[in-house]
Amino acid sequence: MVRLAFHKGRKFPKRGWLLSGIIKMFIGRFSHVELNFPMSDTEMGFPGLSFSSRGSERRRELRGVHWKRIKYSHPDRWVFAYIPMTTSKIGYLRLICNKFIGKKYDVLGAVVWCGLRLRAERKSKWWCSEICGRVLCRVVDLVVWKLDPLQLYNSVLQLDGCYIGDENGKRL
Repeated sequence: MVRLAFHKGRKFPKRGWLLSGIIKMFIGRFSHVELNFPMSDTEMGFPGLSFSSRGSERRRELRGVHWKRIKYSHPDRWVFAYIPMTTSKIGYLRLICNKFIGKKYDVLGAVVWCGLRLRAERKSKWWCSEICGRVLCRVVDLVVWKLDPLQLYNSVLQLDGCYIGDENGKRL
């Protein structure tokens, strides 16, 4: 099982409130998404590894497409969509993700696509929902991969067996 973690943001964040407001105005309910993997193929529990692209990480080495260990300290700010998957598919998905590690974050593409709904193809740079959709479409029946976080959320919910759960995997 893998999951997508969709960030709802905060109502009034202390920092970045203007950017957060602009993002919500243009792309709706979610401002960020991460693809979460279990710690290992034998251990199916979360938290585990998170795969995504980010432009605003505090640590410079985590900007762009990267892996990181994740523990959600504020699970109320996230919506988790669980996607059932065999162990071999999870392994294959990890291999696909590894091919994108180190690619830059696509600020221009995110603004142009999410804000203006214009296509800006940049294969060397990615934003969060774009990279998550791109790798998922190679493993599950997800046809469109150029999505903002809300579109990705709606597309993933159409998959067989996908469900919304809490941070521990319990169905809501």
